Amino acid sequence: MSVDENNQSSPLDRLRIILVEPAGALNVGSTARIMRNMGLSRLIIVNPACDILAEEARRMAVHGIEVLENCSRVATLAEALRGCHRIIATTSKPRHLNTPLETPRTALPWLLTPNLESALIFGPEDRGLSNSELNHAQRFVGIPANPQYSSLNLAQAVAVCSYELYQMATENRLEPPLEMLPNATFEALEGYYQHLESFLLKIGYLYPHTAAARMEKFRQFYHRARPTVEELALLRGIIGHIESIGQLFLGLDSLKGKKKNSPSDR
Repeated sequence: MSVDENNQSSPLDRLRIILVEPAGALNVGSTARIMRNMGLSRLIIVNPACDILAEEARRMAVHGIEVLENCSRVATLAEALRGCHRIIATTSKPRHLNTPLETPRTALPWLLTPNLESALIFGPEDRGLSNSELNHAQRFVGIPANPQYSSLNLAQAVAVCSYELYQMATENRLEPPLEMLPNATFEALEGYYQHLESFLLKIGYLYPHTAAARMEKFRQFYHRARPTVEELALLRGIIGHIESIGQLFLGLDSLKGKKKNSPSDR
């Protein structure tokens, strides 16, 4: 666990650096070294396409070898994000939704809010994060660079963001403590989205061939709203209540169909 000058736990301790399907062991090892340089320790790797503990990764990690050896390896991005309240994804491409692409200096302090679990996601070297992967995030960061050659490799992108995070943490440029009920976690939101999509398909508001695009817009709406645990429970309760009413009316319709055959109508 990293500590600050006053022997207190650092806000960086609650931040996960997530690499999705990295292809190069050199980049993974370099990421571990950079994280150690900048006081970060929680590395999660999703479905790696390389040997993350290969000799070349260890050689690049240098004194970050502990970060490398203690990293978590998971099969899916959803698994890597369990328990997270705040999630930022890095991307070099503007999204087709009306969601702003922010700079690291503008967006990253939001991940350092005390008492919240947070994550910063980096995509594969060859393709970056897909739209479905970006849908898991609430905000999006792009690193400004020379437009004539703006491409950074994975380790370089991690270095830029990690540096900004370390400067913010050590200079106390953090998000103020929140007076709030806890925000809903990633998995709670995912459960709600599945419930909402199922319900909207059932009532005919969504159609299977357009459901994904529509639900993407719902996701971004709720990501901006950042509902608390209680608010999300309220929303799910509304859907459940409407479903119950629908079942009740279906039952009444069924009874009406049989009414002419009841003894009282003979």
